[in-house]
Amino acid sequence: MDLPSYATALAARLPGAWTAEHHQHLDADMADILSMLALGPIRFADFRNASVLTSPDRPIGLLVVEEQHNTGHSYTIRSTAMTDGNSYTQHAVDGEQLELSVPADPATAAADIEHTLLPLHDRLQARHRLALLEEALRGAQQALDHWDSISDGL
Repeated sequence: MDLPSYATALAARLPGAWTAEHHQHLDADMADILSMLALGPIRFADFRNASVLTSPDRPIGLLVVEEQHNTGHSYTIRSTAMTDGNSYTQHAVDGEQLELSVPADPATAAADIEHTLLPLHDRLQARHRLALLEEALRGAQQALDHWDSISDGL
C-alpha cells in the first residue's frame, strides 16, 4: 500500500474525525509543520514523501513517514501538539515517546496509536493544565501576601 492510501486508511480507523494530507513536494509552510512534527529541524530531502493527519477534536498532528527495513515495510508516526506553541509536550518525561513505529496494517497501527500516542497526549495536556493552575495559584498567593503586608498598616 502506498503512503497516501495508508495514511487515508489510518485516518479512517482512528477514533473521531481525522483527515490525511499527503505531501510529495514540500513547500516552506509544510516544512515548518513537519519540523514541529519531527520534533526538530528537518531538511526538505528528509521528507520527500510524508502525510500529516489532523483532527478537529484534538490539538494533535501525526506525521506519517514510510520506513524500509530488512524485516519489511513499516511506518513511523511522530506526534506533536498543534496548539499552544507545542508547550504541553514539554511535560513529557523519560520513557514517554512522541514517536511510534507501526506495522503496515492500518488497523493495527490505528489501535497502537489509540492506545499509546493519544492517551500520552491526554496525560501531557493534563500535566500542562495542572502546571498552569499551579502558576496561577502561586500568583494569587503572592498577591494575597502583598495585600496582607500593606493592609496591616491601614
